[in-house]
Amino acid sequence: GDPMAAGRLRRIAVGIERSTFHPAEVPQLIEECFDQILAAAAAISDPFEQVFFVMVQLPYLQPFDNVNKRVSRLAANIPLIKGNLSPLSFTDVPRSTYTDAMLGVYELNKIDLLKDVFIWAYERSAARYAAVRQSLGEPDPFRLRHRAALREIIGEVIRGRMDR
Repeated sequence: GDPMAAGRLRRIAVGIERSTFHPAEVPQLIEECFDQILAAAAAISDPFEQVFFVMVQLPYLQPFDNVNKRVSRLAANIPLIKGNLSPLSFTDVPRSTYTDAMLGVYELNKIDLLKDVFIWAYERSAARYAAVRQSLGEPDPFRLRHRAALREIIGEVIRGRMDR
């Protein structure tokens, strides 16, 4: 692949394995649709609705040369983290189930199976996250009290190292 493609909107045609669906190919259209998706997602107030919107729309557009489904799953966590909600993990979701759900979106414009996969995965993720949080105990009061100062000092150290 093109090493310059990382982080850049797609400029090439792509296909989807096991699908007859062909995403948009014109770079200007891809950029316009990508901007529309971001604007629409930002306008959605419910974090769960935002998550699902991103999970459907980003892979459907295929805005990047590769890793579109992974990017959508990662981006789906942004509203959850901003809302101080449990993050979403697809660890227990069988790959074939997720692939079938996405094929339903691509081929039939049907979101039902993906919705079921999302709900199932989120219920499991939230339960796992709650167990992990409980096992970690309460946050360190010193770190909480001095969080801003710690962040500033760590940032200075990292920025100082980047100049070398």
